Amino acid sequence: MSTALEAELLVHLDEQIKSARHLLKLVLAQGAAIRERDTEAVLARLSDIQSEMVRRGSLEQERTALLQRAGAALGIPATAVTLERLCTLITPGAARAAMERSAELRGLLAEIAREHGINRALMRQE
Repeated sequence: MSTALEAELLVHLDEQIKSARHLLKLVLAQGAAIRERDTEAVLARLSDIQSEMVRRGSLEQERTALLQRAGAALGIPATAVTLERLCTLITPGAARAAMERSAELRGLLAEIAREHGINRALMRQE
């Protein structure tokens, strides 16, 4: 069991969740600005969202590196690493925590996608 990999995975998931929460907050604020027809605020939130997406890009690079290390430890390509497979490399407690964080992250990302879709529809109406 790799405690370094375990710690890295949990910290990475926490950072992904933190970023997703921030992005959701920005998307919701943008939606409010669209509804209020506040062009300046809409553009400001768009800029904030773009900045957060740059940060998410660096998180994706970290995720790729994590998957490569896990793949090497498992003897499989990084593209074949799943969370379930990665969890075989860490303690059961950390595996449960990782699964919970992953589920929370997926929920946040789905909510962001939904709200972003609503914002796009609102923009087309305006």
